[in-house]
Amino acid sequence: MEPSRYACTVLDEARAAVKNLNHLTLLQAKRHLSTLIEEMQTVFNRMESSLEDKDSYESVREFLREVRAELKKERAELKKANKELKSINADIEHYNEVRTKILKEVLGAERLHAPSVEILGRGGIAVSTTEDGELGEVGTVLSRLIDPKGGEK
Repeated sequence: MEPSRYACTVLDEARAAVKNLNHLTLLQAKRHLSTLIEEMQTVFNRMESSLEDKDSYESVREFLREVRAELKKERAELKKANKELKSINADIEHYNEVRTKILKEVLGAERLHAPSVEILGRGGIAVSTTEDGELGEVGTVLSRLIDPKGGEK
């Protein structure tokens, strides 16, 4: 914004008013000088404000440089963390696939299935056998608990 008058112009006019001061123009010169003093105060306030703005501008620019440098570092760290996260997610996915495969194998194996156990009334416990005719794990444990004569130990 271009000022309407500069401080030098106002000071020159004040000097001219003081130079032309005499007893006849004293009242008019007093009013004129007081107006010029107020105008100079306004111009100087504007200059002072402008200087403060310029100083603030430089400090803000310096702060902006610092923040941009910090932002650049943070973005680099974020990219690094994202790469690590992708690597970890790939590992988790691989482990889940391996776990699923092992679970399918374990559940698919017939030799690990427990034989069915039936509880009869007074006659005792009847243990079913596997397809081979052998007692399963549960049957072996139960046969150890039961006496060959039919009584419990």
